[in-house]
Amino acid sequence: MERGTFASFFKDIEMEYCIHKFRNKGIDVERLIDLPGDYVNSLLTEFHVDATTQLIINYEIYKRKLTLRIVLLGKTGSGKSATGNSIIGSAQFKSSASGHPLTSTCSFQSADRFGKEIVVVDTPGLFDTKKTTKKVLNEISKCIGLSSPGPHAFIMVLSVGSDFTDEEKQVIDNFKKQFGESIYSYFIVLFTRRDDLDRENQSLDEYIKSSPPRLVKFIEKCGARVVAFDNTLNGKASDDQVQDLLELICKNIQNNGDECYRDPIFMKAEKCIQEMENEKMSEMEEVEMRERDEERKQKIKLAKNANETNDTISLDQVLKNELEKVDVRAILGPGRSYSSFEKKKIRDNVRKDISNNGFCRLMQQCEI
Repeated sequence: MERGTFASFFKDIEMEYCIHKFRNKGIDVERLIDLPGDYVNSLLTEFHVDATTQLIINYEIYKRKLTLRIVLLGKTGSGKSATGNSIIGSAQFKSSASGHPLTSTCSFQSADRFGKEIVVVDTPGLFDTKKTTKKVLNEISKCIGLSSPGPHAFIMVLSVGSDFTDEEKQVIDNFKKQFGESIYSYFIVLFTRRDDLDRENQSLDEYIKSSPPRLVKFIEKCGARVVAFDNTLNGKASDDQVQDLLELICKNIQNNGDECYRDPIFMKAEKCIQEMENEKMSEMEEVEMRERDEERKQKIKLAKNANETNDTISLDQVLKNELEKVDVRAILGPGRSYSSFEKKKIRDNVRKDISNNGFCRLMQQCEI
């Protein structure tokens, strides 16, 4: 969770006047707090901040709490992996300017950026014309597992100057058949090589208007949600274009009832993944229990040795302390609560299993 002060939070959302309001009410605006956090929201209510201001701040808190799951679609050479690296903020996906695929299977990367956890799923296998139908379906199932409980955006990556090919249209049609027409509500079209447009002094709107009717029709089906990236940018310029994309995604999530894309397939996948997470939690608890048991044995052994040498430590006291711990554990049971960091780590480990081993077989093994 991000740490900051009230002052920095209100400056970030361009509401500096709230700093004076809070300061006048005796609140230490330089105090470090968790952002986002319920504490901010409770103070808004307690000090009767007007409804409009509270609504704006609540939206900013909501955006900061959100985990964004993004699925990248596009053929080899479109700049898809480079786009994933721009969104993540580092070179995590294997990217090649040659047009030859460096990876042929779905993979994911995650990062904390701009106060959000961002999960990006790259899908090179979906556009591989050499793959059999069965292998393509396996890649789709892997994509479902990696983006569970559902993507917030499907981003179709196209390169400026390239055609909207039959291959790309076929993949979109396959997605529509698999998930239904409603999937278009979550599509965003992203053009790479924006620098080519800049050199030609051509706007993105002008470029789209001059594009083939088939591409224009597809963009219209996606609600005209379209952006352009220059993946050669670094630093603030790169961050700005990513933040514009994330803002577009967040607005579209609001338009979709504050929900990620969900359908029965994704709901089944999420139940399966939760089973896998529970198994990993059980394994972690067993390891921790064995470690505690070993630690207790060592303490008793040291106390026994010390007792034999008439040291000041009391064997009876050590035994009593350790037995009390065992009694407490028996009352509480083997389960324990997990921090958000631990839960994220467990989910990432499950995603790695899916990325390495596929998801069809794992779903078949789940008793749901």
